[in-house]
Amino acid sequence: MAGEIEFSDKITVKLVRAMASDDMVVQAAQVSSKGENSPDTVPERLIRALMAGKHGSPFEHNAFTFFVEAPIFVFREWQRHRMSSFNEMSGRYTELLPKFYVPGEDRPLSNQGTKMKPEFGHGNLGESFLFRGRMRHDAIRAWRSYRDALDAEIANEVARMVLPVNVYSQMYWTVNARSLMNFL
Repeated sequence: MAGEIEFSDKITVKLVRAMASDDMVVQAAQVSSKGENSPDTVPERLIRALMAGKHGSPFEHNAFTFFVEAPIFVFREWQRHRMSSFNEMSGRYTELLPKFYVPGEDRPLSNQGTKMKPEFGHGNLGESFLFRGRMRHDAIRAWRSYRDALDAEIANEVARMVLPVNVYSQMYWTVNARSLMNFL
């Protein structure tokens, strides 16, 4: 059963659709000051002026949709920003994927800063190695428990409760250009 489980340290973000143009930003900006578009406007200059002056509302008329695959703990932090639309894979209606996030060997795990301002370092490399091993072990154990529950006809929405937050999920994320710039 452990062979069916995938461990990864990757997050996938793919642009699916862009409903955006410089012209839309220009039109939205000009309606607030002129009520109509001026043929004399140089779009690049206006857009630079809007950015420099932090006039963000004209950018809200452009939108982007992304496909994202990431661990659930990343999604929960992401969605706390409340500035966009999400459709996430439902562990209630579908069987979740046997894929779990485990930090890569090059990822520092030791916080050498504070809770409010973390500064990560490699710290004790032996402990980091053991921690990654425990994460893999716990994921395998949780996945077996999840599969056993599904095989026993326990409802998906109940069976998923045994899975840790490092299990991957997928979502479509739609965000306007202003919110995307703030998020990034």
